[in-house]
Amino acid sequence: MSMRSSLYKLTMVGVLVSCARAMDEYGGAPLADNGESYMNQRITVVGEVDEVRGDHTFTLRNNDLTGDERLLVIATRPLYQVTMGNAMVFRGERLQIYGMVRRLSVPDMERALGFNLDPDLAVRYDARPILVTAWISPPRVRSVATAAGH
Repeated sequence: MSMRSSLYKLTMVGVLVSCARAMDEYGGAPLADNGESYMNQRITVVGEVDEVRGDHTFTLRNNDLTGDERLLVIATRPLYQVTMGNAMVFRGERLQIYGMVRRLSVPDMERALGFNLDPDLAVRYDARPILVTAWISPPRVRSVATAAGH
């Protein structure tokens, strides 16, 4: 075995070990850029409901898109219409959300979805990545944060 081959194998082992350490208990690895690289892509995110802010909105913490930073989730229809199975959007619940990562533009979002966003959320999340969803479920045991095409 050549020195180059041994070095390559050691590098790959190091990469795999660091990836394994970064994975959460559901198998999803947190993203380093707080969702910027997933802009305008459909993804699945697992996280814990932090705060329910209305019929269409809530925030997630400890999620595999933004890590410790809170992620605003906006449902295209009232939350009770987009939850599947026994998923319930209550503080502390762990959920799996499938949706599109978008940059928050309050006028565009309100026009497209037909409801007014809480002014506090509009200011706090202005121009930041958010998740727009029409599908929320309980987390699967082996779910992974994925993006179409990644």
